[in-house]
Amino acid sequence: MRSLIWVYHLLIVVKYRAKRLFESKNYRQSDLRILLYHEISRHEVSDFTRQIDSCLKEWSFVDPNTLGQVLLEQSSERIKHLMLTFDDGFSSDFRIAQDVLNPRGIKAIFFVIPEFVNSASNEQQEQFIYHQLYPGVKERRVPAHLRSMSWEQIKLLSSQGHVIGSHSMSHKNLSKVDREVELRHEIVDSGRIIESFIGKKVEHFAFPFGNLSSLSWSAIKIASDNYEYVYSGMRGSNHLQTKRFVFRRETVFPWDPIGFEVAVLAGAADSRFASSLKVLDDWQNSIKMVIPR
Repeated sequence: MRSLIWVYHLLIVVKYRAKRLFESKNYRQSDLRILLYHEISRHEVSDFTRQIDSCLKEWSFVDPNTLGQVLLEQSSERIKHLMLTFDDGFSSDFRIAQDVLNPRGIKAIFFVIPEFVNSASNEQQEQFIYHQLYPGVKERRVPAHLRSMSWEQIKLLSSQGHVIGSHSMSHKNLSKVDREVELRHEIVDSGRIIESFIGKKVEHFAFPFGNLSSLSWSAIKIASDNYEYVYSGMRGSNHLQTKRFVFRRETVFPWDPIGFEVAVLAGAADSRFASSLKVLDDWQNSIKMVIPR
């Protein structure tokens, strides 16, 4: 599977570079994009660092703590804003924050899963990964870096100025959850548990899986009612949007072809999600029209 993804991403890079040969470069085009990473193994740290340093050449990293201000001011600034996020709360992401992000002064959002964090034994964590994070994938020995951060590590990240968000209670596909009480448990209660550990209000929620088939109108409504900022995993620009908008994010892997992060941040893969984003926008517009109780 990884090799197929790598080839597809390489085609995106080649297409992007070929297109740039015939275009004039706009150095100050305004935009707001969000990077999405998951686990990063020890042998991938140098590749991740190269990608981040590549982004720093043309993009200005946003401190998630100031996102509201950025959303208000972006229309008057010709700045390419970039925000960094990590899903699932893997222990490898804690190491990345200490070794790569903190020395560069980059703050990120770490979306964590309370049930994953609370899995006490290695066997429980492995079963959670098999059944909740990668359902349908053939079981294999889980590498050591595929473990959850502890609450102590999460609290330390928060104290260092990073933002902690909810990635639901147990990483279920929320489009398949029909009962409102269960949806609220996954979306709302997860944030409250995180708040009890970090002592701060949780304002950010990222949908598990993040594609259109894992979202629903009801889930988006509950998330939007209870969090300031809500995130999908679909690609696209967030320029001139507001906190009531379900943000798009650019999934990047450390093992991607060189230059892939540059290509997707320039919108080279946006078209693939056009139809899904149309549905998402229609849902959001209908939610805005619902009369508050």
